[in-house]
Amino acid sequence: SLWSELSVLHFKAQRDLELRFLALPTRDRGWDWTDRRRTCVELQEFLQSKDERTQFDEAVKVLQGDIGYINDIEGRPLDGIAFPTHLTNHYVGAAQAVFRRAGRGLHDHVNDPSFRGRRPTGSAVATPAFDAGVKKLIHCVGPRITMPNCFELLATTYENAMSAVLHEELTCVTI
Repeated sequence: SLWSELSVLHFKAQRDLELRFLALPTRDRGWDWTDRRRTCVELQEFLQSKDERTQFDEAVKVLQGDIGYINDIEGRPLDGIAFPTHLTNHYVGAAQAVFRRAGRGLHDHVNDPSFRGRRPTGSAVATPAFDAGVKKLIHCVGPRITMPNCFELLATTYENAMSAVLHEELTCVTI
């Protein structure tokens, strides 16, 4: 249909079937565009995708930089850092930059027996930030590309990271 083709052209793909039941805020258009008697499913999905894209663009800023040195996003001070970590090897990639930024306190914290232990792939856990200059650090245990269901596990990791952001009441987070 025309709306399906427009979705592909505008959003690069048709709406994922799993997202049909996700209740996200939508824009008021002054008419009931969700009424199946007035609009086809394809138009509804196009409008929903447009609303979600607008919400994403308003809430998310994509920056290029070193996570070890980002202190604000468009003038808003960071209050959290979410980063991929391997809980037994903290000195690789983004984790290395965050551990360097946070200082010795973070190293001691994650090596304390009360914190240590294996965390399942897809999990995200918040810790104090120590000297990182933010309120919280969110350690994300993402999948390896060789794992079965790695994309689903990656989605779970992001969902858990976002849940930690909400739980910790953070408002400006770099990932």
